[in-house]
Amino acid sequence: MKSVSILGAVGFITLAVVFLVTALSMPGGLGGDIGPGFFPIVLCILMIITGVVIIVQELMKKSSEVVLNSAVVKSLLIGVLAVVYVFVMQFVGFVIVSPIFIYVVLHVLKQRKIWLNALYSIGITAGVYWTFGIAFNVRLPVSFLGF
Repeated sequence: MKSVSILGAVGFITLAVVFLVTALSMPGGLGGDIGPGFFPIVLCILMIITGVVIIVQELMKKSSEVVLNSAVVKSLLIGVLAVVYVFVMQFVGFVIVSPIFIYVVLHVLKQRKIWLNALYSIGITAGVYWTFGIAFNVRLPVSFLGF
């Protein structure tokens, strides 16, 4: 489990550094006020510290066996799916790709009732769309079809 945990921690630190670079480009506060970049910067620093602690703990362990169980495989697969989802959403749009993503994730998590997965996928997408797209008036990525 040692190499899998270290690899996960390195990925966690890398993600935190990417977010930290983005957060550092946000405007700071005026005078003594806290700006919009403060909270993301604090979270990124905590993520980096957590990743370093995990690496140190794993390196100090005596056991060196590598266990790649189904939970680890599922987590990695869902992580890859999430990256693909974010990339594809820019071109295909939120309304089209989100139910597909949610359906596939539910399937990976062994929710095997097809009709229930479809219902959850559509319901969650509609709820998120209503909450952010309509109630909060946040622009969500749109497809080439206009929705």
